[in-house]
Amino acid sequence: MFFSGGFYSYLQKVASYFSVPVFTIMLVGLITRKVPAIAAKAGLIFFVSTYIATQLFVDTGLHYLHILAILFIVTSLLMLLIGRWMPREHPFVIENHAKVNLTPWKQRYIYYFLLIALMTGMFFLFRPWVLQNKHCEAHRELYILFIKMSIVPAAGS
Repeated sequence: MFFSGGFYSYLQKVASYFSVPVFTIMLVGLITRKVPAIAAKAGLIFFVSTYIATQLFVDTGLHYLHILAILFIVTSLLMLLIGRWMPREHPFVIENHAKVNLTPWKQRYIYYFLLIALMTGMFFLFRPWVLQNKHCEAHRELYILFIKMSIVPAAGS
């Protein structure tokens, strides 16, 4: 009745039933322009049915992440073979209907840099060696405040 790997591993395993095949379909669709929709349907059916079989009926002796990696490669190859066998008549082209202004924002690079710098600063601020330093009492208090607010997960979990 209980899952041996814990609840989090169970959720990851169940979420993999559709998240990895959808990612596979999106990746093949972004890389190629001649793979037809039938390849995506066949890839989804193959991936989900094979993954369910390996998790519920057949003991492969492999960890589920290894099975996902193998199925990712095999499904990608299957979709590419279907695309080679039955390519689209015309390569896919995204149509621009110009309903929204798609001009790039002029200050985007400044804000990209600012966000990456803030993220890096938060990473270094909340590292365990910073929190354990006796001279960083202010950092420790801020970290405890964030834990109480449930913004940052508790250390060790």
